[in-house]
Amino acid sequence: MGGWETVLAALGGLLLGMGLGLGLGRRREAAARRRLRAHGQALRSTVIPVLEERAELVGVPEAERGDGAGDPLETATQLAASIQRHHDAQVLPYTDTVDISSEHLEEHGS
Repeated sequence: MGGWETVLAALGGLLLGMGLGLGLGRRREAAARRRLRAHGQALRSTVIPVLEERAELVGVPEAERGDGAGDPLETATQLAASIQRHHDAQVLPYTDTVDISSEHLEEHGS
């Protein structure tokens, strides 16, 4: 094989490799986009409705729940954080109370 033939074979191999790489890369990218859409749809149909129901039950105001129009993962995270903040705010005033048993009251004459 001469010099030019080697160069042409190398260029042909390079072009073939690039073509295969681009083709496979596009297919993988399309598959990843399909999986991402499926995960987003699953979040919208299962997780977000449960979180919205929980937010309503614990009394999270509508303004703190988010708009729900954006990224489903962001919406689910925002809902969960709002529920947790609201829950913590409700529990916080009762964390410093003292539990006194009836035996303790009888012992000390109250």
